[in-house]
Amino acid sequence: MNLVLYFLSAFGWSIPFFLFKDLTNYLTNIDIILVNHIIWHFFILSFMLFILVFKNNKATKFINKVKKLPPYYLYRIIFIVLIGIISQLSYLRLIKFEDVSVVIPNIRALSTIFIGILGYFIFKENITLIKFGGLLLILSGIYLLN
Repeated sequence: MNLVLYFLSAFGWSIPFFLFKDLTNYLTNIDIILVNHIIWHFFILSFMLFILVFKNNKATKFINKVKKLPPYYLYRIIFIVLIGIISQLSYLRLIKFEDVSVVIPNIRALSTIFIGILGYFIFKENITLIKFGGLLLILSGIYLLN
């Protein structure tokens, strides 16, 4: 089951990059982000409306959980959204002028390295010698790819 979920996730994360690149021929980066989010919000708001009408107790529980959330976490969510916007704009700029097959592997590799560094220094996760070697191999892969 997990293998199927990995495949579906990887496939779902791969295809949109080429579609976004094609869209850059017709829309600006801001236009693409707006259209993408309008469509996302249509589905999310439809689902929320369904929950509100047919599963009101779930909606009430959700609202109560959000109200009890410490302000620190709300600031984190805002920070995550701002990082996401900057990341999306950067990514769309990159794929407009460069090959998706080079940009995305570089972004994913760098993201893996950043996650390893942040995990170790901020979240005190363990990095074994093998994991460290894997990060070095990723760095060498970025070098070879470029």
